[in-house]
Amino acid sequence: MNGERMPSITVAMIANNEERNVARSLASAAWADEMVFVDCGSSDGTAAAAKCFNVRYFSRPNSRQVYVNKQFAVDQASCDWVLILDADEEIPGALRDAIRRAVSAPGGAAAFSMPRRNFYFGRWLRRGGKYPDTQLRLFARGKARFLPLPVHERLEVDGPVAALAEPLLHYPYAGD
Repeated sequence: MNGERMPSITVAMIANNEERNVARSLASAAWADEMVFVDCGSSDGTAAAAKCFNVRYFSRPNSRQVYVNKQFAVDQASCDWVLILDADEEIPGALRDAIRRAVSAPGGAAAFSMPRRNFYFGRWLRRGGKYPDTQLRLFARGKARFLPLPVHERLEVDGPVAALAEPLLHYPYAGD
């Protein structure tokens, strides 16, 4: 890279009562330069599980408006790029590598979307509108903000958005 610095990446996560998921999710993000973890009023072992990882830990009341919690996490990020990761998601190695390549590409996009594979009862749902379940989750710090929407939070991006081909993994139900 001719002595150029590799762009740094923050993985930002919020969680509320996600003790059963958080270790898998944070372990999949341990490659990041920084992990910001915001516990939003958990009453289970979420906080203790998160503190087993090298995270910048924050605690705050849980807002029912999820965009408030997620924007708080984004605002704590100090790296060049931010990847939003939910506590019931996992970053496979192929996606990690695709992210590193994407943020290192000169003149690239301001943000990236990616497909998400949803697993139900141990099986990946490929049909029924559950795939590719495109998610906009990766963006250059300062180039995106969560819109103030009461449900289905969404990022507004200042600049071009490109798509990654590698999927994010999602385990929304217990036992997956």
